[in-house]
Amino acid sequence: LQDAEETMKRGVMRPELEEKPDNGTNTKKKKRLRGGLSNAARTLENRPCEEFSGWTVERIQRKNSHHVDSYWSHPGLAGVVLRSRVGVKEMIAKMETNLIDANTAYNILISEGKKKFFGGRKSLA
Repeated sequence: LQDAEETMKRGVMRPELEEKPDNGTNTKKKKRLRGGLSNAARTLENRPCEEFSGWTVERIQRKNSHHVDSYWSHPGLAGVVLRSRVGVKEMIAKMETNLIDANTAYNILISEGKKKFFGGRKSLA
């Protein structure tokens, strides 16, 4: 009994705490600090789009991935980017069908609930 008390004083073991087996249910993820390149360093290209006249496309590689995201912008839409070709095609169709400028077409698409085409980044700087 005296040996057990001496062991407890040294903090070697605590019998009142049961050791829980790790059965893979620990949901806490370890946070890893990763250094990454800035958007400017990951930008692969930023040039006029060949597919859509008057538009600019910027292609940026994702951090920690080989995947490349494309963002389209129009000079009539300051600070707004489109995240997909489908969005650009729909925007152009809206502009041509209604004979309106890009800003008006943008407002119409937003009011129609087509916010999914826009966002991700606020500007191409």
